[in-house]
Amino acid sequence: MSDALRRVLVVWLLIAVVTVLYWPTPLSYAVAWTDAENKGNTHGFLIALMCIALIYVRRDKLARPIPRVSLGACLVLVGLSLLWLVAYRASIQTAHQLLFPLILAAAVYAVFGPQIGRACLFAVGFLYFALPFWGFINGPLQALTVVATRGILRLIGVPVEFYGNFIHIPEGTFAIEGGCSGLHFLVVAMAIAAYYGELHRDSLRHRMLLGALAVVLALLTNWIRVSVIITAGHLTHMQSYLVRVSHYGFGWAVFAVAMAAFFLLALRIPPPLNAAVSTDGGQRTEPAAQPIAFAVALVVAALAPGPALALMAARADATATLTPPQSTFVRGWSGPLRAPTDWTPVFKGADREFFAMYRRGSAAVEWYSADYAFQHQGKKLFGYDNSLISARMFNMLDQGVVDAGSVRFNYLQLRNPEGAQSVLWYAYEVGAHDMTSGLLAQLWYGARSLTGPVESRVSAFRAKCDPDCTAAHAELRRFVDSICDNASRFGDCRRDP
Repeated sequence: MSDALRRVLVVWLLIAVVTVLYWPTPLSYAVAWTDAENKGNTHGFLIALMCIALIYVRRDKLARPIPRVSLGACLVLVGLSLLWLVAYRASIQTAHQLLFPLILAAAVYAVFGPQIGRACLFAVGFLYFALPFWGFINGPLQALTVVATRGILRLIGVPVEFYGNFIHIPEGTFAIEGGCSGLHFLVVAMAIAAYYGELHRDSLRHRMLLGALAVVLALLTNWIRVSVIITAGHLTHMQSYLVRVSHYGFGWAVFAVAMAAFFLLALRIPPPLNAAVSTDGGQRTEPAAQPIAFAVALVVAALAPGPALALMAARADATATLTPPQSTFVRGWSGPLRAPTDWTPVFKGADREFFAMYRRGSAAVEWYSADYAFQHQGKKLFGYDNSLISARMFNMLDQGVVDAGSVRFNYLQLRNPEGAQSVLWYAYEVGAHDMTSGLLAQLWYGARSLTGPVESRVSAFRAKCDPDCTAAHAELRRFVDSICDNASRFGDCRRDP
């Protein structure tokens, strides 16, 4: 077996080891890649296979340099492992998903040294095209699609009216939703352009040119797709297959034509001539390579801290229990009372919830809290599945931060569909710390939970703006002051009767 093929196998082995040790992250990739409902990341497995294949294709680059284990890269790997640990324990999925390719790259660099590490860098970095973090540009792409579709439909003479993301034609109404943004086309097109440039060993400037061409074609693909579907609805009185059944396959058919055009144009864009660079470096004496087995063992030891501590923390979670519920009596207020309300907070997986109304004369305050004995993905204080307010029930008019003695709260000024306004105060608590940032609360939980189970809580209070919102803020302050004295931490200061 040649040295090049042997090193390819070692790189593949490293990828397998990292995948097994950091299994929660690859598992989260697989969940996104098999999401048949959203479909925005279903190209992920293909991207992963292309990464693995490219390492073999570039085996010539792995043959020349003598591998030398990098102790500095091992230290970097330990740091990345601990960062991954905090992100994983904090259930910030995007963070540990973004860290995973860096850990792969650092592992290869640590085993083989800088030359082979750089040779594998693109193959590992290509994995970012499969990650579900690209959604951050979905909103701008959606808005751009609305503008482009408006221009195309008016250009071809379709009678149309636009109201935000809604498109009205005489035969019906279409909505350009988030899934119509063309994000999937864009990411796949950029991946194709990047891979093409790498296979042809193009210069950075030429690769950027190819990437720009792919982006333009991907955007045009989506705009044409949306415009054709609306036009088909207009011409067939909404009876077209594209309108009644599905337009998903049609979009990829148009995309395939666009990518065919990309390859034809790419072949006609001459890359700049690059002067040949000698890689021999003349006759020189290089230090002997250390055994690969020793390097791999050293790197596995550097990889181990994050997964090992995560396993220990998970075992501690299995024994976590909430402290007994404290008294909900509030001095000077009658309650807790059950009352009908249009406010319905949702905190998925909470181990304990409390929701009640309190009265003091004509004033009324609603109190909600959700407690967690421990947290994990899908069961946490701050996440997409949680909501203090329903966007369908409330419009947010204002927001900010208020001080209430020793505790700071976020506040939201809300208005319901009937026009009634209210003020909502809320804060997070992790262990002995209160905070207004949900992201900071998650990060603090991720670090704090490494020393043992730690309880966390969100507490929220709402008062109606009667007669105005200034009065609502005043009542909320009185209510919080009735629960806490200024020297006490909020979570521990519920007064007993």
